[in-house]
Amino acid sequence: MKINNKIGIVMCMILLISFTSACSLSNTGPGKDTKVTKADCLELVTGMIDDKEYEAALVTYGDTEFDNVMEVFYDLNVDLEDGAIIYSVNSRAYEWAVLEVSGKKDVKVVKDAFANRKEQRSAAYYGYFPEETKMIDDGLVYSRGNYVVLAICDDEASAKEGFNKTFEMTEDELEALSDKNAVMIQKYRDAVGNDDKNTHEDKSDNNGSGKNNASQDNNDVNSEDNTDSDIDNNEKSEDDKNNNENNSNEVITSENDLKDIDDSTYYNQDIVRAVKTRDMSILTEPKDQAIYKAAVAVIDSVITEDMTDVEKEKAVHDYLCINMDYDIPAVDDESKADPDADNPYGMLVGHYGICSGYASTFKLFMDCFDIECIIVEGKANGLEEDHAWNKIHIDGKWYNVDVTWDDPVYYDEQGNVVTESWDENYQFFNCPDNVLEATEHYWNHDLYPESDD
Repeated sequence: MKINNKIGIVMCMILLISFTSACSLSNTGPGKDTKVTKADCLELVTGMIDDKEYEAALVTYGDTEFDNVMEVFYDLNVDLEDGAIIYSVNSRAYEWAVLEVSGKKDVKVVKDAFANRKEQRSAAYYGYFPEETKMIDDGLVYSRGNYVVLAICDDEASAKEGFNKTFEMTEDELEALSDKNAVMIQKYRDAVGNDDKNTHEDKSDNNGSGKNNASQDNNDVNSEDNTDSDIDNNEKSEDDKNNNENNSNEVITSENDLKDIDDSTYYNQDIVRAVKTRDMSILTEPKDQAIYKAAVAVIDSVITEDMTDVEKEKAVHDYLCINMDYDIPAVDDESKADPDADNPYGMLVGHYGICSGYASTFKLFMDCFDIECIIVEGKANGLEEDHAWNKIHIDGKWYNVDVTWDDPVYYDEQGNVVTESWDENYQFFNCPDNVLEATEHYWNHDLYPESDD
């Protein structure tokens, strides 16, 4: 007897589907994708990284720091089966994350959080590290089954390829991969003091450059309160230094923990009086005299009597951006900064500085013009880097000025930090608080006037 062709085709399809279902593996639990892997998230995230050595930290699901990273980086609170995150501990923006969610509904939640992370990081680097900004914008947000991936790196296509290759590895291949990466994994764990992920004692390792990211994420997510670290100049006493060391284990958990500082410690206030009167005789220290001479030269070259306060402010801002450079060794390691990089001597005589050098020099000139100006000592990049900028009172209103972030640096193809010619960037010139908040500036709002306009 002949079988109807249509019935035969349908029966074959049913048999094929039944056979495929019976032979396929599936994860247990509701909402799981039928695609599975023998790899855990640690193996998947390390599979995305090339053989290049990075200054990075690693946290995995179950680590003491993991929940904190999830909250600070991604503002996520979802049910997870596993997770691993590797993030830069210097001013680079590198970041890799793999999260295995419990249900398919959370895949989109995590992907949206990763996309938002990229947007925030891009804003933080914008105008300051152009190459890092592009790398962030090109970063990968990807999902496979219940696994969601973020890769901000030099080659996001290779990262995706590495993830998928690891996803499909056999147990023997994964064991070989783990053996190969064992040293790297331990190094990245040590970067957050994570010797034992289940019995970790909180440690802090703040290597913040004071300059944006700039990354991403240098530095323990549980950042230390080192708000005085940028102002260790010759005027600070040994007692001050000892007190700062004794407080080095204090952990900042919110903006309101950030402390105010006495900005007079940046330079001798007699310099301002000397500049106003053009009388250097009141200054006895050679460095103070050098600052005086340099400041007078700048004022004579860029300031005219008919200028308004805003015009004077802009002239100083532009002069610093054009003629000063960030102290390059301090970009990735603040401990390598020149001792005078945090004050006007380093800026006006050496033509280099860190964030507090820019901020204190800007304030010095505003003091000379009797324009009310203060230094804000805060944090940047997820409470991970010490940072300083200014608030200025102009035409009856308070504004923010971050000269450091208006003066960009970037990394070349060899990974070297390079200063870039100023491109007339005014993103952080006389801006309101919400601009700084959107670009990951943090400060104790109770200590400083609001800038709402």
